[in-house]
Amino acid sequence: MTGSFRIGFEVPSGKEVAFQPQHLGITGLTQMSGKTTALEGFMARAGETAIAFRTSRGELSFPGAKRISPYFRERTDWRFVEGLISAHLMEKAKFYRGDLIRLTRGTHDLASVHANIRTALSKARSGSFQEKVYTELNEYVSEIREALESVHFDPQPNLTAQTLSVMDLEGLSPAVQQLVIAATVDWLMEGHINAPVIVVLPEARDFIPEDRRTPAKLSLENLIRKGARVQRFLWVDSQSLTGLDMDVMRSVGTWLFGRQVLDLEIKRVLKMAPDRSVKPDTVRSLGLGEFLCVRGEQVTKVYAQPTWLDDLHAVRVAEGIDSAEEMAKLFRPKLKEKDVDEEERKRLTDTIARQATDLSGLKAQLKKMTELVQDETHRAEKAEAALKARATLEHAADRAQAAPGQDAIMRGLAGHGPEPKDRERVDLHVTHEVPSMTIHVREVRVEASGDDNNGRVALLIAQGFFDERKSVNEVTKEFRARGWGTWSGGAGWNNMDRILGKFAEQGFLRNIDKGYVLVAAARDRILVKKEG
Repeated sequence: MTGSFRIGFEVPSGKEVAFQPQHLGITGLTQMSGKTTALEGFMARAGETAIAFRTSRGELSFPGAKRISPYFRERTDWRFVEGLISAHLMEKAKFYRGDLIRLTRGTHDLASVHANIRTALSKARSGSFQEKVYTELNEYVSEIREALESVHFDPQPNLTAQTLSVMDLEGLSPAVQQLVIAATVDWLMEGHINAPVIVVLPEARDFIPEDRRTPAKLSLENLIRKGARVQRFLWVDSQSLTGLDMDVMRSVGTWLFGRQVLDLEIKRVLKMAPDRSVKPDTVRSLGLGEFLCVRGEQVTKVYAQPTWLDDLHAVRVAEGIDSAEEMAKLFRPKLKEKDVDEEERKRLTDTIARQATDLSGLKAQLKKMTELVQDETHRAEKAEAALKARATLEHAADRAQAAPGQDAIMRGLAGHGPEPKDRERVDLHVTHEVPSMTIHVREVRVEASGDDNNGRVALLIAQGFFDERKSVNEVTKEFRARGWGTWSGGAGWNNMDRILGKFAEQGFLRNIDKGYVLVAAARDRILVKKEG
């Protein structure tokens, strides 16, 4: 940094507090501590080249800052791809590490990694564990690439010297946000700008998580450990220390701790503060804009001066004469529609146009799917009507064959009575074709014996046990009564249900509401083995 700048005033003395940090961490409850307002004030007074990532609504508005488009450059080393999948799944992906090491060798972009995955999937044996792994990886990488293709990226971060630039990532998926932040930080660490640069990262727990590796975490860790030597500084914002990887954050030299109410978070803050005179109530009672500033062995209670509050009133707040809430009501600018420069206007217009195109495409797909469903429904209704008509004709034919005197009955019903002798008889011949169907049946026979579980179930069938519906529990109870195993717990129930299910598939039993009953015609297919 070229020089120190004021962060605020000491509470309650009102003395100016200035610093020239290497890396900075700021924590506190959202809407109750004033983290965003503090960071905006720091950036305005630092006057250095800086970039802030805005990842969600309500974060780091930075009025007057330059808006820039996202930047992305692909990497395909296995650590990066593993972190990318972890970010996409929001969970650890170590399970795939061995496969990713092999699949990323010799690749130069995500498309070539994806090609390797698809090739491996095509060669995997059907139903194998490897097929499952490659299927999942193929789906994950497909989703990530699809998300990347929907975003417009600049060829490099469009930063301006001694100006704060905001890269708006709101609306992008977590995985794409991770990729953009990682690529931008890597680009900064390569020395493309010959000046100090501050990187502002909101909600650091999402990008430097304690429980998993992410693409951004790898790049940010490199920035924290090596950035100070090349004048690259990271300022992180997090609601709490919990969930933040403190092994990565231990190189941060300056911390600002705002208000916390949970005992766990308060204990963590006290552990970070070398001054043991700081009590839990001190952290719990911090006001809006008040922070415990920890630098080395020094702990200072400070009021962080907002950009919209002059020095005189900021000192009065630090001294306790005026309240921060009252000053905010009097001096904080009202939110208004922001001015949009031509570049930002074009980016927003392109985004709206792309989303409108996507919506139009989705509507067209929905219309096509609706038409297909309607066609299928119409065909199904016609088929159902044809089946009903055929069933009616077949039923009528069966009745005609079973009742030869039906013509006399029909005449009686019609009111004609017996056929007059002097009337000429006319024979009416009706031809009705009855379609035939050939069914090929592969008959499965089971030997009933007490030698194995299949034979034992067959023996119960032969002995009439399943003539009435039996639940799985009743079957396992019968097995235990006959000394055929313990069949206890959920494993016993599942194993028995699987065995009975096979008998149902073979047509011996019928599964009715998680119970089994004999199919009457199947008893003849049970071969009873007579012992000795």
